[in-house]
Amino acid sequence: MTFRVQLLKGLIRPLIYKYQLQEAEEFKHYKLKLAWLFLLSMALFAVSGYLGIGSESITKEWTDLTNSEFEARKQLFLLGKIVLGFMFPVIFLFLAALFFWSIVEIPYKKLVVIQMSVFCMALFEKALNLLIYTGLNVDQASNPLAFGVIAQYITTNKLVCYFFGEITIFQWLMIGIISYYLTALSGKSKKVIIPIVSLFFAFCWFISALLAYIRIGVFF
Repeated sequence: MTFRVQLLKGLIRPLIYKYQLQEAEEFKHYKLKLAWLFLLSMALFAVSGYLGIGSESITKEWTDLTNSEFEARKQLFLLGKIVLGFMFPVIFLFLAALFFWSIVEIPYKKLVVIQMSVFCMALFEKALNLLIYTGLNVDQASNPLAFGVIAQYITTNKLVCYFFGEITIFQWLMIGIISYYLTALSGKSKKVIIPIVSLFFAFCWFISALLAYIRIGVFF
């Protein structure tokens, strides 16, 4: 069966999409949709860099830099954003699929297709965060859609606040959708799949929080 990759269908009609994916032998529009996801990710990160989101470490040094040095830093920051916009789908699509493939008996390409649909939600979250960060002038730890705000009332530890700032309702939805597909396609129990998927996301949250804490995560 030739399977047509329809990213939004994987989110809107998961029952039908899951059945079609189970029967899939060949994939149509696979590479084209991958290319679009990479371009959209890089564009979002470029906009983030252009708006200066996460550039606090540069602006703090403004008084110590000449105009040419400051502009060079800004260009380097923007370039870093674009590179990270390329790395984001690499990690989310391919490395995540590789991690799941090492645990469940599902063809690697099908796992990438699952991740592609969920990645659309991740991109939507990134776009929404751009509006929140610029509109409310807040950082990652103070995102009103995340648990970082609550964490700030409990502790002053920045690393902990950044970690909980990564946990949003979108992240929980992504965990749920991936767990649904992996359970359906592998035949394994939800009690096995959900902890595995959650563990991967928790690891990503920690890495992102750690990078933000040491002021490298501002590029994310």
